[in-house]
Amino acid sequence: MLARFFFIMLIYSIVRTIFYANNLSYFSNHEFADLFFSYATGLRFDLSALALINAPLLLAIPYWKTPFFQRYLCFWFRLYFILVNSLFVSLNIFDSEYYKFSAKRLTASSFLIVTDMENQLGAYITDYWPFSLAIVIATVAIILFDRRVQSREQNKTIIWYRAIGQQLLVIVAIAVAARGGWQIKPLIPAFAYQNQSPAFGQLSLNSTFTILKSIKKPGLTPVAYFQSWEETKGLLAKRPILSGSSAMLPEDSNVMIIILESFGSEYVGQDTDLSYTPFLNQLEKKGVSFQTHYANGRRSIDAMPAIFAGIPAWMPNPYITSPYQSNLLNPLPRLFGSRGYETIFFHGGENGTMFFDVMAGQFGFDQYIGAKEYPNSGDHDGRWGIFDEPFMQYALQFLDESEHPFFASIFTLSSHQPYTIPEQYKNRFPKGTLPIHESVGYSDYALKKFFEVARTKPWYKNTLFILTADHSSLSDNLAFQNDYGRYRVPLIFYHPTADLSSLDPGSIAQHIDIYPSLIDMFGWTGPDQMPRFGSSLRINKDRFVILGTGPTYHIQQGTQKWSLTIPQSFTDETRAQQKKQEQVQATLQYFHNGMIDNKLVW
Repeated sequence: MLARFFFIMLIYSIVRTIFYANNLSYFSNHEFADLFFSYATGLRFDLSALALINAPLLLAIPYWKTPFFQRYLCFWFRLYFILVNSLFVSLNIFDSEYYKFSAKRLTASSFLIVTDMENQLGAYITDYWPFSLAIVIATVAIILFDRRVQSREQNKTIIWYRAIGQQLLVIVAIAVAARGGWQIKPLIPAFAYQNQSPAFGQLSLNSTFTILKSIKKPGLTPVAYFQSWEETKGLLAKRPILSGSSAMLPEDSNVMIIILESFGSEYVGQDTDLSYTPFLNQLEKKGVSFQTHYANGRRSIDAMPAIFAGIPAWMPNPYITSPYQSNLLNPLPRLFGSRGYETIFFHGGENGTMFFDVMAGQFGFDQYIGAKEYPNSGDHDGRWGIFDEPFMQYALQFLDESEHPFFASIFTLSSHQPYTIPEQYKNRFPKGTLPIHESVGYSDYALKKFFEVARTKPWYKNTLFILTADHSSLSDNLAFQNDYGRYRVPLIFYHPTADLSSLDPGSIAQHIDIYPSLIDMFGWTGPDQMPRFGSSLRINKDRFVILGTGPTYHIQQGTQKWSLTIPQSFTDETRAQQKKQEQVQATLQYFHNGMIDNKLVW
């Protein structure tokens, strides 16, 4: 059985070569080391996929040569081996060509096209005959190899205690292989994009793995407010996402985005002796603070896609675990990296928490610095990771030794439930009325100490600081206990020397506006691959936010608020009634259909 297993792994590597050769244009200007790394990474995904689909066969290893197994079960197990593995190998071969149309590996939702293909199956087989031939050859090879390795040796007896021990070892081996190792989170497709380009990430993956990992993942429903994709794009193009104004920042300005864990707007901006965030309140006055700003999600895992890739959390599943996690994107870290910036993501949590390290690699950060890289385990909070104050000081030291200019981000930790703070700071900050309040005070203090040291650095005066929160948290204020207030978080732009006055703090804002705002502030031409959900905060006209995970969304445009439920389609009469909302409808159709068809980039 092990011989069969590793033979199929060999076939997967051969099929990976077919995928590579058939899509060579995606791999231009690469070095052999890139190709070698992609193949080596691919073995991990192959092992996981094959452990999952061959688990019933592997579990039977201790009993394979017993007379009973050979007489009554062997035929059926061999048939399972041939049929299941031939099917998935065939899908991988098919995907070598289908990738040209979808730009991503097959997922469970891809089988929605099967109905459309049934009547043209014969034409597909003949039109793409090299792949049909490859499928036949692979299937025959699997059958012949199975016949060759099948042994008729039969042990007269079985040592049961040895078989039980083998069974336990096999179970552990299957579990470790299927989850992709011992790391905190099980292997998901996004792991393939760590430390390599999106194209080579697709090469490392196999279609078996991406199909299995997308089963039972709720996808989006196609939207038909407008009759065609081109009509949707035309409406979106009417709404500018960049101001077209001159640059606000020097070309080599550093960027530091600080994401504060669970800092709802409810805790910020109180100029009283009991303020939970006295330092952040001071920084608001020195910079540009957007008083009506919304997170695009309600979970920590939603913040990174929104802030760094401009992708809102408008669906039930987080982007990184959704069927669309391998869609083509052009995130900010990759964009800044292409312009010579050192890109670094800091998070004091255990590596693997919330897939932050995976997303950092996928979005193009050169380095991820987590609890594993932090040098002093004595600063660990005993639950999640490193306390904010020492970790943020370590980030400053790390930046001193990094290349400049830099694009960096720090995601804080200590204001996460159970709201642990260091012993020496107990009873120092206002306890407030909610369990989170004291830890918010500690994190605000850590932020103050961070800026005190940062001011002494030579790079400080040339750095744009953007401060926001991943999401809100506990509330005892009725004004924040509604469909809009639950998304309210602070957003502050601060630069020690640059003039930021063209940013309008009265504008309604959201996380996905950070991406186009940075492009606009640097005066860069918007790349074709820039998402079109948010818009620059230098534009104060026709702004709106969309909140929720569907099918009902909550919209705010100016002071007007309303809800919108996604239908399958609209009649001409209904569409006419909704004319004033067409930008919102076009944006939702762009999100739903663009996600499904991997067409978010133009």
